[in-house]
Amino acid sequence: RVGVVTGANKGIGFCIAEELLKTCHMVLIGCRDDKRGMAARLKLGNKVRSLRLDVDDSASIETFAKNVELFYGRVDVLVNNAGIAYRPNDPTPFDEQCAKTLRTNFYGTVAVTEALLPLSGSRKAHGFSPFSRGSCDLWSLQVSNLREFPLVERDRELISRRGLEEWTLSLTHFIAQLTR
Repeated sequence: RVGVVTGANKGIGFCIAEELLKTCHMVLIGCRDDKRGMAARLKLGNKVRSLRLDVDDSASIETFAKNVELFYGRVDVLVNNAGIAYRPNDPTPFDEQCAKTLRTNFYGTVAVTEALLPLSGSRKAHGFSPFSRGSCDLWSLQVSNLREFPLVERDRELISRRGLEEWTLSLTHFIAQLTR
C-alpha cells in the first residue's frame, strides 16, 4: 500500500505519516518547505519520501501527482492534512483571512484529491481512502474521477451554505461571550 499525507512535515500530519508506516509499504509526505520535508523524512525513516507540494499552487499539485504516478504508480490512502489557520490576533482583514483559508483548506484539498484520484488503487481493486483534516470522515471511493461523485456535482451550494452556517454559529458564540 502507498499512503500520501499532505502537510506532513510537523504536527498532526507528521504523526499521521508515522501511523501510516504501520500499514503502508511507502508513505509519501507532501510538504511546501523542502528542508522541513527532508528533516521529517529523516526522522520517519526509509519507507518515507518527501515530495514538494503547495496546495495553493496548481502547478505544484500537478507536478506532485505526476511524480507520485511516475515513481509509485498508485495511491491507496490519501490524508489531506495541509491547511492554514490564522492566529486570533492576526491583523489581516477577516474577508482576506476567509478567502485565503477557503482557497487553501477547501479548494486546495479538492484539487489534490482530484489530481490523485486517477491513481487510486480502486482501478486495481485496492480501494482508496481519502481523509481530510477536520472532517472526521474516512470514506472509500470506487470511482475513477471525483467529478462522478454525486455530492460534488449536485451540491456545490451546500458547501457554501455549510460554511455560512458554521460562521454564523461562531459569530453567535462570539456575541454571546460579549454579552455576558
